[in-house]
Amino acid sequence: MRNVIAIFATAMTLLNACKPDSSVFVDPSQTPGSVLEAVNEHMTAKGTVMVNYELDALTYDYVDRRWAVSYTGGSRAIGDHFTVLVSDEDLSKLEVVPGL
Repeated sequence: MRNVIAIFATAMTLLNACKPDSSVFVDPSQTPGSVLEAVNEHMTAKGTVMVNYELDALTYDYVDRRWAVSYTGGSRAIGDHFTVLVSDEDLSKLEVVPGL
């Protein structure tokens, strides 16, 4: 019986150690609309005709505190898609990741 209690106590300790720290997960300070607007302005300024692309996904990473906005083009050409990574703290910090 003592072995069962020891195993249970060890398992509970390990589970608590693996539990994510809730302070790591911070709600976004930007809205999805403001992020899309910033991305569209940035890509248009770079010469991308955004009407040629369809929004594929918009996600927020709670750990890295950044948005990922993915677009797919209308053609079936290789690389006709891209993702823009946007800092939640500063919408002017964008990184364009081209499709492969």
